[in-house]
Amino acid sequence: MKLRKGDKMKNLNIKRCTVFFMLLSIVILGVGKTTYAKETTTSQEITAESYGKKAINIMDKNGLYKNTKEWKEAKKEVFEDLKKVKTYEETYPIIEKAIKVAGGKHSFFIKKPLVDETQELNAIEYPTTEYKDNILTLKLPSYVGTKEQGQKYADTLANKIITSKNLKGVVVDLRENGGGDMGPMLAGLAPLLPDGNLMYFESNRGTSPVKLTKGLISGGGMPTRAKVGHIKVKTKVAILTGENTASSAEATFISFMGLDNVKSFGKPTAGYASANTVIPLADGAEMVLTIARDKARTGEVFAEDPIVPDMVTDNPLEEAIKWINE
Repeated sequence: MKLRKGDKMKNLNIKRCTVFFMLLSIVILGVGKTTYAKETTTSQEITAESYGKKAINIMDKNGLYKNTKEWKEAKKEVFEDLKKVKTYEETYPIIEKAIKVAGGKHSFFIKKPLVDETQELNAIEYPTTEYKDNILTLKLPSYVGTKEQGQKYADTLANKIITSKNLKGVVVDLRENGGGDMGPMLAGLAPLLPDGNLMYFESNRGTSPVKLTKGLISGGGMPTRAKVGHIKVKTKVAILTGENTASSAEATFISFMGLDNVKSFGKPTAGYASANTVIPLADGAEMVLTIARDKARTGEVFAEDPIVPDMVTDNPLEEAIKWINE
């Protein structure tokens, strides 16, 4: 299927954000980037076939769908195809095809380091806020940045939440958030969330929680604590979602599920509610492999299917305000 220009940009944004977020967060599952140091070698030491086989073997050990019939069949074909390759470049389309089977649609292959492609990410977009008629609206953009920038992102949200007087409710707008580092996102919203396990990553190796402890977010993204994140504000919370809500934005949405004072509005999400790990290969290329699903405190497990909000509507903000005012 040929992608339209808009589709290509959406896919690229998801990839950019996912790489940074998962490089930070997924080490908690024991399969982070450093795990593969002994398995990667310099390009002078291995043949093209061995290069490809190493990539496939890593998928076979850690891919989210490694135990499926589809992967077992695909793996046999892949090893036959690798017998014919002469250069690393010839393995690329084979690896690209295989990783979608082993890891699913959230997985992808990067032919060269992502650094050159993401220089523009230095320009950080911070949350915007609006307080009107005792309702606070928080618009959360995608986020990829430094620890200091993440701190500012979180503080922007938390400070506004606790300084807004006579709150009837808060609207958390995730409609244009394609993902990134979930740590600052959740840390900024910590005043609206109860301490404890907010959600979980469920892999073939086990389950690991994302925790909130006195304002500190840990286990998902960069560990972050907003300066006033420990202060709790009890009010209605409306979550707005759309087709561009992806990856860590979906994880943020999931972290509010099961709470009595929360309701979601909008359109189903993009369906990237899963966790990736970044794996470097011998020539500098990288595999971004999906290894875990997102799991809510309610027990619901998500991965590639869009998450449907409580109220599907073309006018989510209006419906959210109406609900808050009820």
